[in-house]
Amino acid sequence: MNLHPQPDNVLLKADSSSKLGLTAKITDFGLSTNLGPHATHASNFTGGTPYYAAPEVAMTGRTSKASDAFSFGVIMAELYSRSPPWVKVNGIFSANPNFPNFPPGTPPPFMNLAYRCLEIEMSKRPRFEEIVASLQEMLRELN
Repeated sequence: MNLHPQPDNVLLKADSSSKLGLTAKITDFGLSTNLGPHATHASNFTGGTPYYAAPEVAMTGRTSKASDAFSFGVIMAELYSRSPPWVKVNGIFSANPNFPNFPPGTPPPFMNLAYRCLEIEMSKRPRFEEIVASLQEMLRELN
């Protein structure tokens, strides 16, 4: 599934079975498309929020699992830094020149993972299996 989530579309649900007591749920599936198990991309995709979409999606309309990783990196950076990837100046939205801007004390593994997700070159972005494993390791280190 490919969508370009933004923080407004991530809901947190109480979950007593989770170590953190929460489970994240992504909404707004009207902007998603289904990729089969062997598919590598979807073409002519125009949904989503531009500042959460990977550069290749904005330029070609071609989404992939790597473009999902990019969008996830944007969310990681925005939620941790509390700074959006866009700013509104005189009623016009544009890219935030200070994004991403992680605050002092940001755990290096978290920041490095977010930066890897935000790689311009698709092949350098981590796969979601690696993202999940990295986040799980970070959680284990907190306990």
